[in-house]
Amino acid sequence: EDQKKILEKITNTFLEKRIESAVFIGQTSDDTYIDELVKRGFKLASIDRSVDVGGNSFNVITDDADGAYRATELLYKNGYKNIMHIGGDLKKLSSRSRVKGYEKSVTKHGGQIIKLNGTYTAEFGQECADIFCKEYLDKVDSIVFGNDTIATGFIIRMMQLDPQVLNKIGYIGFDDDVIDTLFTPTISSMVVDFKGITKA
Repeated sequence: EDQKKILEKITNTFLEKRIESAVFIGQTSDDTYIDELVKRGFKLASIDRSVDVGGNSFNVITDDADGAYRATELLYKNGYKNIMHIGGDLKKLSSRSRVKGYEKSVTKHGGQIIKLNGTYTAEFGQECADIFCKEYLDKVDSIVFGNDTIATGFIIRMMQLDPQVLNKIGYIGFDDDVIDTLFTPTISSMVVDFKGITKA
């Protein structure tokens, strides 16, 4: 749907009193309807996408940079040296922050920054597995994934291409999806404490 249609749908939902407030999570910088909702004075919270605050709106920005930094540091601590980042849509603040955290850690250790960005989908993870086998097999020993969905797609495709690779590389995801438990070994994952955010 285009921005105008989305804006009108949400506006009507507010005006018809079907909702009093709304929470928007992980919208991209292209989602300009959020800014218009703020201008119209509706009560809303935006998580991981900045809006003009004041009156009836506020921002909640998670520290994804620190999370990605810690994930990368954990891989270094466990002896990995050539760490890659496979992340999501760079129009999302959380994606850009995760790349920053990864880059900060790699730079600190004098490593080479190796990254791919696309979408937060299993399909993108599968594409990255193909790319990994062609271009990075002997250059990378571990991966920080932008989320667990990308990691899942990567793992599923790698099981088809060369399952032994999964025993040779370290990897860590982001978001702590329930699907992580379906793999052996399970996917280690960073998690945002959204419950804690609601108490703040």
